[in-house]
Amino acid sequence: MGSHLTISVPTDQILVVRQNPETHQRESVTMQWGLVPSTAESLAIGRRLIHARAETVATRAAFRDAFRHRRCLIVADHFDVGRRKAIEMKDGRPFGVGGIWERWQQGDESVDSCAVITTEANDLVRPINDRMPVIIAAEDYDRWLDPNFADAEELQRMMSPYPADEMVVVPDG
Repeated sequence: MGSHLTISVPTDQILVVRQNPETHQRESVTMQWGLVPSTAESLAIGRRLIHARAETVATRAAFRDAFRHRRCLIVADHFDVGRRKAIEMKDGRPFGVGGIWERWQQGDESVDSCAVITTEANDLVRPINDRMPVIIAAEDYDRWLDPNFADAEELQRMMSPYPADEMVVVPDG
């Protein structure tokens, strides 16, 4: 599984690609896994907001502004599905998991955090788990990261289960 670009435990720092809000250029940064809304009183809420469901990310209060304006790609080369199994691409390449991000600031403290968007499992994952991360196709990266792209139907299509025939189950660990 190569370098193990993995999403491990909530509050870990993970590698994220986003459009910089000031320069509008694509950048890779590390963020805390576990979304902390800008209006939160403390960072503790991030432990509970690690996943956002594709079916409700556009409408749920905790996620809708981030989904509308701050989508990101979380870099991974596999994801764990339980029972010491993981899923990776057949060709072993890294991929972009659909996510959302927020900036929380209180006084001098500022934290960028993110959540993984999940969708229903594809045919490969379903026997092991009923949910899987949204994997954004490479040809959709630009539109996914563009905060001005707001075509709800197209965004929903991007959050469909990734094709099972392009993935494999491998032992984890």
